[in-house]
Amino acid sequence: MLATDALVLFFKKGIKENLWGVSGFYEGKKRGEIRFFNKRETDLNKYSNMKNIENEINNILAHWNPINVPDEIVFDEYKSYIPMIVSYGNNRKLLFDCLLDIVIKMIGLDFDITNETHFKDLNEVCDEIFFVIHKVNL
Repeated sequence: MLATDALVLFFKKGIKENLWGVSGFYEGKKRGEIRFFNKRETDLNKYSNMKNIENEINNILAHWNPINVPDEIVFDEYKSYIPMIVSYGNNRKLLFDCLLDIVIKMIGLDFDITNETHFKDLNEVCDEIFFVIHKVNL
C-alpha cells in the first residue's frame, strides 16, 4: 500500500490526519478532491485571520470614535474592548448588547437607546463588526 493509498483509506474512514500526525487533509470544494495541509501553517493562518479580524474591528471602532478622541490616539483608544467584542460576535443580539454596555457602562457616554441617531449608529457599527467576524476567508 502506498502512502497516498493509506491517506485516501484514512480519509474515507473519517480520520483527518495522516500516519505522521504532522499534516492532514480534507475534502476540497470539488467532489473527490483531497487537499493536503500542514497543521502548523493552518494554526498560523488562524492566528493571522484573528489578527486581521481584530485590526478590522479596531478600524471600525476608530472610524466610529464615539468619544471623539484625537486622530493620533484613536487607533489605540478602543483596542482593549476588542476581545470582549469578539467573544460576543457569534450572536448579533449579544454583540449589540455588548457594544451598548461598552458605550454606557465602560466609556460612560450619555447614550440614549431611544434616540434614533444613537440607535442607528450603534446598529451600523454592530452590523459592520458582525460581518467582519463572520466573513469567510478561505
